[in-house]
Amino acid sequence: AVVRRRLPDTIEIDITERVPVATAICDYGYVDFDRQGKVIHSYRSLHKMPIPLITGTTLHDLYIGDDNKDERVAQILSFLQMLNSDALNQISEINMTNPEQITAYTTNSVQIRLGNMDRMEEKARLTQDFLDNRPNSRHPIEYVDFSYTAPFIRLKHMPKEKETVVNANAQ
Repeated sequence: AVVRRRLPDTIEIDITERVPVATAICDYGYVDFDRQGKVIHSYRSLHKMPIPLITGTTLHDLYIGDDNKDERVAQILSFLQMLNSDALNQISEINMTNPEQITAYTTNSVQIRLGNMDRMEEKARLTQDFLDNRPNSRHPIEYVDFSYTAPFIRLKHMPKEKETVVNANAQ
């Protein structure tokens, strides 16, 4: 909040409300984080999820008003803050169990494979573009992989690669 006094008889108060961008599991339930990594809400049981749930870690000793201390969660929050609110509403979960294979899931169960935490600005831009254009896609998508420098999109119903079986007796 910013308070300004305008003489002779006016006080102006500008309030910027903190908006949650992600929910994380903590030792007593769940906490909501804003874009700066500050805990703005806590609760025991999970209710409706309008924002992404960060899974794969459990945070300890965090209460309303505290700042996030986990570096990996901070990187995820940094990634999420690069997305607009429409894109955030399309992501249901970000799984960071394996730090080398971070995966986001959309509300329609499409995987967004992010890989490790390098090139996060580029991955956020690609994720934003993908989520903006996903409703216009004519084909169902199984997953997108942004962990490589060249993004990869795998469609559902795409034929699997054939395995070559080598017969030792046939020569």
